[in-house]
Amino acid sequence: MPLKKELGLLRDPPKVEAVKLYTLYYSPSQIEEYRRQIRLGRPRQKIMLVKYELPTSFSWQEKMSPIRDQGEVGSCACMAATALVEFLYPDVANLSEAWLYEITNNICFCFNCNKVYNQEDFLVNGIPQKCEDIICPICGKPAERVCDCGRYFYMVIKQLGGEGLALGPGEFGEPVEECRYYGNICAGEPPDTYGTTNLGWCSDWKAKARAHKISYETPEITVNNLKHAIHQAPICIGMNVYSNFYSYASGIYDKEEGDYAGGHGVALVGWNDTDRYFILRNSWGTNWGINGYCYYSYDLIKSLFDTYLLKKVVPKYVCDTLWVKRKE
Repeated sequence: MPLKKELGLLRDPPKVEAVKLYTLYYSPSQIEEYRRQIRLGRPRQKIMLVKYELPTSFSWQEKMSPIRDQGEVGSCACMAATALVEFLYPDVANLSEAWLYEITNNICFCFNCNKVYNQEDFLVNGIPQKCEDIICPICGKPAERVCDCGRYFYMVIKQLGGEGLALGPGEFGEPVEECRYYGNICAGEPPDTYGTTNLGWCSDWKAKARAHKISYETPEITVNNLKHAIHQAPICIGMNVYSNFYSYASGIYDKEEGDYAGGHGVALVGWNDTDRYFILRNSWGTNWGINGYCYYSYDLIKSLFDTYLLKKVVPKYVCDTLWVKRKE
């Protein structure tokens, strides 16, 4: 049975030696409640898409960076968002999903009560408390930080949209892969202060980071709205996954069968009206699906949620050095 994590679906079953970590099983009702709680007080930016005639088929697939494999880590939201940033900024090279995954870790867990807590819900003078300082109100014991836990898209996009890596006054970005390999994920904490080093980070990771900044919009989920959004750029989206999705290999995925497995973060990069499907980009490697992609039926649109259209922030003034891309 695969792990059930909100926007952190794992491709493979948990390993036996990680017993403590892999007790994070949620029922669908628990996921819905957690999803409801975690969004309170976080209004989303709705948009009114300008409607115009679209082609019957369209795809950004050839413009996307190579398919990645998240393996046994709940990093799907980070994988999807990073792929979209690489699309918006094609000159930023290979960005580090591991950094984005670790820097957005604000999930704490009480293993005694099997209860999830979000650090943003425990603020002192506006600053989130550390997990060990969050006391579970049920049992009175401190919570623990869990690196290998799924991320919500809002966590990831919030980081990229204004609270990203500070490269200088007004500049934000993300380290390149060579300075934080995905294979080292969860091996060491992100530096507490930018410019310091830690396990698994190269000493000059800040200098090698790529500056960028994004804004976002959240289209309502209808077939027509999603197509208009995708026509601007690929979009991040959450989906409910059932066990037969693991074995998808070809054709149109149009039927959910088997056990409910959890929430998952992917990207939509195109569509085909003739056969009525979206082109879905996954993060389970190129051996899954059609070289890492899936033809996802319009009929399953009710299983989609949490849509984000990312946009490149354009400098207001050419001479504004706060927004000039960092030189190589």
